[in-house]
Amino acid sequence: MALTAALALQFTVPAFAAQDVAPAAQEQGKEGENEQISKDSEEETKEQTIKGETPATEPTTQVTTGDEAITITPQSEGGVISEDTEWTDETTLAENLTIAEEKTLTLKGQVTISGDVTISGGTIKRDEAFEDYMIVVPEGSSLTLKDVKIDGGAVWEGSEDATIGRGTENSGVKATSAMIYNFGTLTVKSGTILENNDNTTTSGAIATKDEETGEYTFPSVTDKVQFGGAVLNGGLMEISGGTIRNNNVGWRGAGIASYGKIEMTGGTISGNYARNSWGDGGAIYLSGKKNDTGEDYTASNASYCTIFDGNFTKNKSDGAGGAVCADGYSILYVKGGTFGVHLKTTQQQQRAAVSMYIVPV
Repeated sequence: MALTAALALQFTVPAFAAQDVAPAAQEQGKEGENEQISKDSEEETKEQTIKGETPATEPTTQVTTGDEAITITPQSEGGVISEDTEWTDETTLAENLTIAEEKTLTLKGQVTISGDVTISGGTIKRDEAFEDYMIVVPEGSSLTLKDVKIDGGAVWEGSEDATIGRGTENSGVKATSAMIYNFGTLTVKSGTILENNDNTTTSGAIATKDEETGEYTFPSVTDKVQFGGAVLNGGLMEISGGTIRNNNVGWRGAGIASYGKIEMTGGTISGNYARNSWGDGGAIYLSGKKNDTGEDYTASNASYCTIFDGNFTKNKSDGAGGAVCADGYSILYVKGGTFGVHLKTTQQQQRAAVSMYIVPV
């Protein structure tokens, strides 16, 4: 069964009654060895694992390790990773990166985007010992993904779940975070696949309110929260193509959990699972705590999601909103798109494609 939304609708949603759990702000230790650079050996330079591009000169990429920052000369020219490669340290990526077809970049440390960066081609995969956010886009920076696969390392096994079309037991990497945390601008274009991330964290709030000031704070890059399977979004996320598939989350937003803005004009979100009885938003979970100001929260800095087009299919939540759950003063515009409806249990209304908590205003 499919529900096609062609009518422009605006849903204004009050705060949900369920109480968020206090955030678990525990910084995870990171494993990995420091890469050694030989200034005297051209052969060793060719074996370095980080690649980038700098016009008219030999390309370089800055790598931050602890309190130190070093510059590593890439192996290949033109900002292309031409062989299977490992990045063992925390990395600041400030230039475009292309991964050759059928080649894999394995991350053992977090990559932070600086400036306007495009990543395309090949596969970026989470190392089996790396559980943190794989890529962070800070405020003021932007990341465009095109024709690239980002794999969280989960291996789904067990009996096939009839709703999501895959097993729910993970014999692969069990992460503690989403793959991408966006504070800036994240653009997902055609050919991009964000898949197989299992965010197993079972604590941590997407927003914490200061009762004296009434202001909210949101998770930092070191906080582990039970929100976001593939993406935790606090900035602007633009989806014009690609696929977000086969991700799990400990609570809400198996595909995307957002307290920022989402504008979707294409693409597919499928096979994602928000587990446990309050697991809301199989594809997208929206938190509008940023809008809870007592003022006009349709302002330019408001948290919202607009769906102009796209496909939602085979997503599941054990709570509300198999596809989209709008909660906590969220603003949801549905102007198009196709929603597969999966009603599996007696609590059918809660597991409909789109769930919203609404009271008369």
